[in-house]
Amino acid sequence: EGSEAVRYRTESRMSLARFGYEIPAESEMLLLERKKGGLQYFAFSVRMGEQEAMRYEGVRKGETLHLTGGAGEQTYDREIPWPAGTLSPREESRHMQAAFKAGKKTFSHTAFNPETQRPAAFTYTVEGKEEVGLLGEKRMLTKIRMEQDILPGLVNYLWVDEEGEALKTLTAMPLLGEMEAVRTTKERALAPSEPAELLAQTLVAPEGKIERPR
Repeated sequence: EGSEAVRYRTESRMSLARFGYEIPAESEMLLLERKKGGLQYFAFSVRMGEQEAMRYEGVRKGETLHLTGGAGEQTYDREIPWPAGTLSPREESRHMQAAFKAGKKTFSHTAFNPETQRPAAFTYTVEGKEEVGLLGEKRMLTKIRMEQDILPGLVNYLWVDEEGEALKTLTAMPLLGEMEAVRTTKERALAPSEPAELLAQTLVAPEGKIERPR
């Protein structure tokens, strides 16, 4: 459209395990925003090992988002409504920090969620200060609960500093348990580590012999 835009790129890498078999997982997100705010373009992809699990691209066109891509053999080419006031992922983070610094205890807004490829209502509730361990260091941080209307049952917790920057997050995932992330250096984040076991730890061990197993 000829207007100036800001480009943001984020990468996530982790190692998962299924019954001891390691699977590297990577995701990448690219955002183009107007300098005054407003999503113009996004691309989001996830790789599991050598295979691309999903890839989506979206172009903002007024009150709609033209979405193309797919997951596995399923492909998409559709228009998604873009309600007025919907924030981009970067704008959502900035609005959360601004609301926190303004002293608000509960706040919400609508923002685009790249993982689900649609706008969602984000609700934040400040729960108070507590001492948190951060890779050997302890800090007094503020705990905030975050929920999304399109992912009921999935609860995220953020521990933020006085500027509203998240230094630790925890996601409670139904059936899979909890996933914790702590802000650190790039070198430490990419250092080899033991992969998280997703399936074996969710199995329930019987107390005795199962009669007539199927």
